[in-house]
Amino acid sequence: MKIISIQRISVLAICSVVFWSCNSCGKKGKAVSLRLDGYRNSITGARFAGEVIGRKDFARKWGLDLKLEPSGDKTPDPVTAVTSGLNDFGIIAADKFLEANEKGADLVAVGVVNELTPTRFVSLGRTKIRTPQDWIGKRIGVIPGDPSENVYRSLLKKEGLSPTQFTEVVLPPGDYVYAMYALQVGEYDVYPATIFFELENLQYLYDSHRTIKPLDYDVVYVGRIYFARREFVRSNPETVQAFVNTMADGWKWALYDCKRGADRLKEFTPNTFDSEICISLGVGYGNPLDSVPWVLQFNYPDWDETVAGLIAIGAIKNPEYRHYIDDSFITNYSAIPSE
Repeated sequence: MKIISIQRISVLAICSVVFWSCNSCGKKGKAVSLRLDGYRNSITGARFAGEVIGRKDFARKWGLDLKLEPSGDKTPDPVTAVTSGLNDFGIIAADKFLEANEKGADLVAVGVVNELTPTRFVSLGRTKIRTPQDWIGKRIGVIPGDPSENVYRSLLKKEGLSPTQFTEVVLPPGDYVYAMYALQVGEYDVYPATIFFELENLQYLYDSHRTIKPLDYDVVYVGRIYFARREFVRSNPETVQAFVNTMADGWKWALYDCKRGADRLKEFTPNTFDSEICISLGVGYGNPLDSVPWVLQFNYPDWDETVAGLIAIGAIKNPEYRHYIDDSFITNYSAIPSE
């Protein structure tokens, strides 16, 4: 992360007060909506810190009236919501974005939320699991259709492992409280967690735990991305630029001031804890910045490896993906002089 001088911090703090104050004055900006990739109709956790800060503190600055909408059991997933025109923008894992386009969705990525996947494979210390090879003979939790599943399949392929060497336990998506309880009582030995939910709560378990990071085994997967319909991007470049600016500002401040993210999240989830948000974003916990958002830029070598990995496990067939990326908006944002 870049080191910010005291003078720079002071300027940023003053600017933030001005922007925050201006959110309550003047006429509303252009109405746009973002479909989030959460479960159970909730907006909670550090994974949405940048979005809630962007909405509250920066959307008006860039001329937007931004609405955040979660996914869940009774609401459409981001791809369905965006392709149907229900929402203007969406967030989804890059592998699911590529799969959707291979099926004809014709979506365009305009920013990268997580440079690399936030997926981690968690086990309790008592299982003595240290590497994927230690999974042999154990019970491995799998969430079908979840972004973690492709990461898991690629990890098996890299390590020369077969599901026949252990027992796969099918888990429902989104029930993170139950997942942590089931892991602790031994219903399975390995859980596909993310740094934004489960890992922020594992510190409260009585048992010690270990995590396996995919990148340590040469499994490279781009994480979550912002996307929109191609026609929307083509017809509304100013709106897309304003959206990217809003999200980039929001994530910069989320990493600089994690407690602000927690404060904004309390509007949607009153019992949000400052410490959990800060832990998930790496403050005092050491999460590498490749797993949390920073400047939303595209790292094409990572995309190349992601596509190659998806082809290797049969998730997609087409190696051409750049037609579905428009990095001009984040490039324009990066060229804006610092205030």
